[in-house]
Amino acid sequence: MKKQACSKARFCIFNFYRVILTMLKRVLLLLTILLSCFIVTVMAKSSIEKPVSFIAVSGYKKHHLLVAKFDGIVNKMNIHAGQVIDGTQLMFSIFPLDPTLTVQQEFTLSHNTLVAKTYVRQGDKVARYQKIAKLANKLDLFMVGHIHRQDTAPLFIGKPVTVSLDPDGTPFAIKGKVIAFEHSESGPNIGVRVEIDFDITNCLKDSRCVNFLKPGVLAKVSIDAGAKTTL
Repeated sequence: MKKQACSKARFCIFNFYRVILTMLKRVLLLLTILLSCFIVTVMAKSSIEKPVSFIAVSGYKKHHLLVAKFDGIVNKMNIHAGQVIDGTQLMFSIFPLDPTLTVQQEFTLSHNTLVAKTYVRQGDKVARYQKIAKLANKLDLFMVGHIHRQDTAPLFIGKPVTVSLDPDGTPFAIKGKVIAFEHSESGPNIGVRVEIDFDITNCLKDSRCVNFLKPGVLAKVSIDAGAKTTL
């Protein structure tokens, strides 16, 4: 009887430990699942980008450079830096030193032509291919700014942004988008150079905005929070 009782006791103890071990395995599995869910939640939260803001300056997307076609004298110079020309107008003429050549005359060919810079004055002697003037389309503006590398996660071409003009006064906002970005590893602007295109059509309808349609204007660019996209 004693042997049977001992055997039964050992069997009960064995079953008890087996049940405990099974329960521990299940608890461990549950803890593993909970830990995985926690990690996924943390990663999901970290994947939401923080709003990024930076200061940008307006400029022209492209310029048209006018040069002398030959050695000569600037006979007429009818334009000056900062001038906006609407319609056809003679900008300058150059008399050639070679009498077999004809006078070089340059006219504006489009509206909203802005004289970004002039390099000579009337009466100056110029050499062939010397710079005379630099033109731009007044409405061909964009914004350029630099942001730190750790803030580049939300950037991609076409990313919507908000451009706040007059950041130091009473700002008003217009819509824009990222049209280009470029990494910079050296120099004073280490990070990413960002180019922003903004809604000039709607800007022209707002008298406040029209006053800022010129190069060198500062604006605050805000990239809204959303799904994180790495470069």
